[in-house]
Amino acid sequence: MRTKREVFKEIETVINESKSISDCRYKRKIQKRVEFLRQMQFYLETNPTIDFIQKQYDKLSNKIDCIDKEYFGNYEWASKLDVITRRKTRNTFDEMHDVKKIKNQMKALKYLLKK
Repeated sequence: MRTKREVFKEIETVINESKSISDCRYKRKIQKRVEFLRQMQFYLETNPTIDFIQKQYDKLSNKIDCIDKEYFGNYEWASKLDVITRRKTRNTFDEMHDVKKIKNQMKALKYLLKK
């Protein structure tokens, strides 16, 4: 599991690297990375245990699996649609179940677990 110190060092490293960059798009990526790392730093200040983080990760992983099973269980009707309509239906389905939010949470937990 990552520590507060490791995250702080990574923030410093990213900020130091960004000083020499002039590309605006790349700077925005770096800003987002620093925001993400600061969130992780704040989360680590609550002193979560490894077991808790692992349980949360497993719970979210199971939730994504269930959502996928639900979608692919009813996939017969979607398989008859053209590609664009199928993509739109999947995107709508994912929005209904907050899949993007769940995947972002999994990304954060995965980062903390060093996976």
